Amino acid sequence: AATGVLNVSSSATLGGSGTIGGATTISGTLSPGNSTGTLTFNDNLTLDLNSTSAFEINGFTTGLFDLVSGGPGSQTVTFGGTLNLTFINNFSTEGSVQIINFENYSGGFSTLNTTGLADGYSATFDSLSGTVNVVPEPSTYALLALAAAGLGAHVVRRRRSR
Repeated sequence: AATGVLNVSSSATLGGSGTIGGATTISGTLSPGNSTGTLTFNDNLTLDLNSTSAFEINGFTTGLFDLVSGGPGSQTVTFGGTLNLTFINNFSTEGSVQIINFENYSGGFSTLNTTGLADGYSATFDSLSGTVNVVPEPSTYALLALAAAGLGAHVVRRRRSR
């Protein structure tokens, strides 16, 4: 495990899997995993306003998503900058997964970008729990409800005309 204070400059990337021992500030890119994997921080993690955090999500089962985690004790993650979520294979599973697991949470990402979601799905990030939520977009629900209501009205009309 690396120890001491770690500052990742704007042109650099901290990625892969393993444990970082010291307080860490990311000004560049945080990209946990090799495809998917876990980076553990044994001290506080700060994602500054110019940083980019890049996570891949293949599913909601352990090992299918990138994870950034606090180690033993009580660490704080401070969010800032951009969160890029890359979903794999036209992802269309409704649910949630904790991609950032710390004792304490502070701040928020200024931008959330998602790629790879199936049409009609959207993702949000909860900065109070480090959780990504994937849901069908409200317009998808509305179209389904409208189609069901139209079908119901058609059935009612048909019965009356007999």
